[in-house]
Amino acid sequence: AELCAAMHGFPSRRLALAGVTGTNGKTTTSWMIRSICQSAGKQTGLLGTVEYSDGAYDEPASLTTPGSAMLSAWLESMVRRETTHAAIELSSHALEQRRCSGTLLDCAILTNITQDHFDYHGTFENYRQAKLRILNLLKPAGLAIINMDEAGSRSCLDEAPRRVMTYGLEQPADLTATVFEESLFGSRFRVSVGAESLVMQIALPGRHNISNALAAIAAGLHFGFDLATIARG
Repeated sequence: AELCAAMHGFPSRRLALAGVTGTNGKTTTSWMIRSICQSAGKQTGLLGTVEYSDGAYDEPASLTTPGSAMLSAWLESMVRRETTHAAIELSSHALEQRRCSGTLLDCAILTNITQDHFDYHGTFENYRQAKLRILNLLKPAGLAIINMDEAGSRSCLDEAPRRVMTYGLEQPADLTATVFEESLFGSRFRVSVGAESLVMQIALPGRHNISNALAAIAAGLHFGFDLATIARG
């Protein structure tokens, strides 16, 4: 994987790159991040379960996280097409197999860690350790983004690097949401971070999608976007 990154000119170093892992929520969060970046006027790539896109061309995905050669090739294509931002889904298999070694992230999101893929990982602790590998991919100024409402991701807090932003609906966190309205057609809520707050809405039902939105909002904040821009996304 590191050789592939080198052969393609270490493209992640020239991208603002968000990596997302978790048992659930990877795809929704990644698409929200792309939407936020596009609302900020940034050409944005995406690699994940549904599609691969370099910001100008897209095709159906074959794996949640492509193999090392394909991953670096897509990231290089993003740089070549003057894409500046990207979101990528990182599966536990890809992290365990180190497919992403040599790919550096500006932010690493842990949505949750429940029970999945035990046929491959064997135990919950092995699965958790695979997910934790995403933190090893952070750039020196990179940010770990951790869901405080879910025990599995919360357990990773002590092993996270110095720069961390937490988010949650139920537990105390750096980034929180107060829910005003929930229906089958979406949710409306106030997002608060520090002294700032803004009412936002999404066209997706369920509190789990508000949580996914908070993860994407955290990435948008790290990329330097204001809350109004993020709300549009």
